Amino acid sequence: NDWLTWDLTGDFAQNNVTALDVAWVNAAWSDRLQVRIGQFRMPFSLEEMTSSRFMDFQERSFVNRLAPGKERGLAVHGVPAFGTSYAVALSNGQRNNSNEVSSAYDRPDLIARGTVNVAELLQQQAKAVYHFGASFSSGEFSNNATTVSAISNSTTEPRGATFFVPTAFNSPSVDRTRYGLETALVYGTLKLQGEVAQANYKGVTNTGTSFDRNIDAFYLSLHWMITGERYAETYRNGVFGRMSPISGYDPGGSGLGAWELAVRLSEFDATDFPLVAGASNAATLASGLGGTYVGTSLARPTASTKARALTVGLKWIWTPNFKIYLNYTDTKFANGIRFSPTGGTPFTGENERAVTMRASFDW
Repeated sequence: NDWLTWDLTGDFAQNNVTALDVAWVNAAWSDRLQVRIGQFRMPFSLEEMTSSRFMDFQERSFVNRLAPGKERGLAVHGVPAFGTSYAVALSNGQRNNSNEVSSAYDRPDLIARGTVNVAELLQQQAKAVYHFGASFSSGEFSNNATTVSAISNSTTEPRGATFFVPTAFNSPSVDRTRYGLETALVYGTLKLQGEVAQANYKGVTNTGTSFDRNIDAFYLSLHWMITGERYAETYRNGVFGRMSPISGYDPGGSGLGAWELAVRLSEFDATDFPLVAGASNAATLASGLGGTYVGTSLARPTASTKARALTVGLKWIWTPNFKIYLNYTDTKFANGIRFSPTGGTPFTGENERAVTMRASFDW
């Protein structure tokens, strides 16, 4: 049936264990009203909703650390009017392949996203995209003193150093609210895209102390299709999709494929949180706002509440289904973090510089 679609995908790179990536069924009664149930991407953030097959850079930005990601739930979504989109979901708030752990404190997350493309309203969609969107989520999750935190640890964008591991809330439950704003401005071969996001955590500790902490993130990126392809041709219903080269790559022939040059600045700011290095509490940053080390050793490189990254990317698209990414990322931490390389001597540094490359093929 054309109105009933489904997806079942496994992840074969999870510590030698095959894990479920997505598993959903979607019923499309009309463009305005569709219902999806299962494990899927929750509607939050332009970058998160863009498939990994069509990402601008090899890895997503720091903003993605705050997005719900793939969770189990139910969503109602659609295109209510030309140039707009909406989605409202209920999820278990536990990331993929995870169940709620407390019947007393776990509550479903309410997640919503809405977008508008002003260029479509102005009948300029052939060359332009003037995309604006907003996201929201709210829910409650259980937490206790025996776990580090229900907040995910954060690595650098190239998935190098783990620089942020939050301390436990020491609270039976935490109220989590997330906000996001997004825009993408496109004309011809140029695209300017950016997002800001905030995650707020509130609750009362087991000793009766109230807490109210934020994590903030943003990115801003500029893109240029050197070979003349138009970004507007890849945009539909609030997301960007597959880019097709004007001429596919032809070794020894005239086809060059599509070439894109891009640059992105992004930041992760969790200065509301004190930091503990590893579960052993071997060292703590005083007040979590910078300061100096307390203790003599660090079990892992977890010693910064803030990081800023600059990424320069070159992408070569041979065909609509095959592309090569080459990225250079320079990440600067608010204070030096300690690295403990396997088989090497621990050292402290203020930057991580990474050159990464990926070949991507889908069918």
